[in-house]
Amino acid sequence: KFADYSGLAQGQFTFAVLQNGWQGTSTPLPAWLLLVDAKEKGGQLKTNLADLKKKWVDAGKTLKTEKIRDVDFTTLMVSGEDLTRALEKSLSDSKTDKDDKPKEKAEDKKSGSKIEITVGQSDSLLIAASDPKAIEKILILQSGGSTPALGEQAAFNADYQARLRGALVYGWAHFKPIGDALTRAASESSRKEADGDSALNWSKILAASGLMGLKTVSGNLNEAPDGSIGEFYL
Repeated sequence: KFADYSGLAQGQFTFAVLQNGWQGTSTPLPAWLLLVDAKEKGGQLKTNLADLKKKWVDAGKTLKTEKIRDVDFTTLMVSGEDLTRALEKSLSDSKTDKDDKPKEKAEDKKSGSKIEITVGQSDSLLIAASDPKAIEKILILQSGGSTPALGEQAAFNADYQARLRGALVYGWAHFKPIGDALTRAASESSRKEADGDSALNWSKILAASGLMGLKTVSGNLNEAPDGSIGEFYL
């Protein structure tokens, strides 16, 4: 249940999408990473994760355990349909009449591709990710080791120092790698369409849009005496 974990966030909360070798194709895909600092509620976090693992096994679902830099992690294997239903159930109002819920479509019951979610706890930090390689980098940094970090990227650091440093909440996206992937995809699409009857050249359309000049996207939210103020930058 979402409520079992929502109250555990006592410190920084971070959600990231990492390039993870993605070049605009379906393989490999970008990886996502979730970090939640439970601070003094680290003991409750440990209990909740143990309970999750037990319920998962009792339900006959598949999981595997592994150590990443001597920290125990569990990888849960779930279908996309199961994940969607679980999220809907955990986030819905428990008082909602079950009869009001839409009927399951026949196609919803078909088994889809499996999604792997690796989750564990390091000190007071809840770590969940779609790729264990992303977790290993977090553990290296947490232990004081050396590995490339976001703060070392010049593109991020410029925005962070200028407008994100003191923000209550901020978001940042490095658009240049995304733009490069879009350019490659557009070139491939244009090449294929050139062999057909299409008159569209997606490479030229993308270039003319000016979108390829965009380097970073960022936004922040702060509390002010008279309310809240948010800023958005391109």
